[in-house]
Amino acid sequence: MTLKQKSFLISVSTTTMVVLFLTGIIYRVMTEGFQKVENQRVERNIKRISAVLDDRLSQINGKLADWTVWDDTYKFFSDRNRAYIKSNLTQESFEASGIDEAIFIAKDGSLVTSFLLKKYTNQEKDFPADIYEKFATGSALLKIDPTIGHQKGLIRTEDGLLFFVARDAVKSDGTGVPNGTVVFARYLNEDVLNSLRDLTQFEAGFSLWNSPNMPPDYQMIKNNFLSTGQTEQIKIKDSKIISGYLVIKDFFGVPQAIIRSDIERDITLQGEQTKALLTWSLLATVLILSLANYFLVTGLLLKKISRLSLEAEGLATSGQIVKRLAISQTSDEIDQLRLKINSMLNSLQTTQIAIASSNNHVVITDTEGKILFANKAAEKLTGYRLDQMLGQTPRLWGRQMSPEFYQRMWDIIKNQKQVFTGELTNKRQNGETYIAQATISPVLDEQGTLTGFVAIEEDITERKNVEKNTKENLDKLEKLNNLMVGRELKMAELKKELALCQENKPKTV
Repeated sequence: MTLKQKSFLISVSTTTMVVLFLTGIIYRVMTEGFQKVENQRVERNIKRISAVLDDRLSQINGKLADWTVWDDTYKFFSDRNRAYIKSNLTQESFEASGIDEAIFIAKDGSLVTSFLLKKYTNQEKDFPADIYEKFATGSALLKIDPTIGHQKGLIRTEDGLLFFVARDAVKSDGTGVPNGTVVFARYLNEDVLNSLRDLTQFEAGFSLWNSPNMPPDYQMIKNNFLSTGQTEQIKIKDSKIISGYLVIKDFFGVPQAIIRSDIERDITLQGEQTKALLTWSLLATVLILSLANYFLVTGLLLKKISRLSLEAEGLATSGQIVKRLAISQTSDEIDQLRLKINSMLNSLQTTQIAIASSNNHVVITDTEGKILFANKAAEKLTGYRLDQMLGQTPRLWGRQMSPEFYQRMWDIIKNQKQVFTGELTNKRQNGETYIAQATISPVLDEQGTLTGFVAIEEDITERKNVEKNTKENLDKLEKLNNLMVGRELKMAELKKELALCQENKPKTV
């Protein structure tokens, strides 16, 4: 591959990396931005649904206020006249008011009367028994909040979820001791969902909390609520729809249902189109700049680099380290590089001369121990020529020590990356063994990575023989000295015994 081809590939690769990097940033920023706007839109819609449900309670409360602040209702709790029921508790009036159920409860907790729309029963007095129980004497549902003048909320019944509002009955002028409580209620049913769809202009869905056939997405929202307590949640349904979920709690704070609102992801779809257009525009711009940069670099710089590469390759193939690169008069960065290469060659030449002229055996290997260089002293010491050593390992003249010795040596220089110093026995090419004092140093780069080894050996066979002979002679002298000392001690003892014998000998007259 030519330098121009490599330069072109580098330019294309650089362009691709820049495009990918910038595209990643753009996609992240824009995606997060569009997602944030989309989430805010869903959150607003969830709050609108919550506001609509609160408005249903407000509407019920408004209707109920007309009934409870009224002399006729106040009087009805006292005389319980049938005319009041016949005139006011009619299907038409409650259906027009949007009220499904009504309960009139006296102060002593007894039921005065009740009402249920016919669409929920075929008999006018067929009122759900479980609702009576919920509003029995002492029920918290009938404890009117004095700050707002009523009680309201949501309860679960056998027939479904029921919004209710309870108010005390007083006179038309607002006076009089309350003598009863009226409860108006409306079911959370498809009619309410239809009104949600009309008001929010989005599709709405519904599922009871304990429904055995709860859809998977509702079940996931339910599980999230149970673990986090979050009543408002957002979930991306697919590439076109995002859904907002609202957990509905009853009067006692117990979750009873989940309402879902689906919104089309038109903002995200527009954002994807915008991102694609911007990415292609960016790609075209960067590609044009890269091509311009490529031709500029090729014309002004690559020619000099190509020439320098050819000259350096010529030096490498010639094997003559005494040659140097020519320096022009421009003194630009390329010429500065030529100067540094020449300086490096000078250092290499000096080092080569010093190593070659060394009296010690010097061998340079790679990380696996294969010989890359050996000086004349190494050839003389081992008996092998340089061409016989290159590509081989020092085992060519080694392998005279125990396996444990070499295992320890390799552990020090390769694993520990430390200098090894020691004596070892080698064998020359002619089969003659010799003793060498070896120093093996690991070569590390700036990052501390092992790149090879330098081994320096000195033949100490003669010195070791002299030391051995000296030791043997010293041992002989010591034995002779010990023998002489023993002889002298023996003679002294004999003289002493002779003297004693002379003293003890009888004298003659």
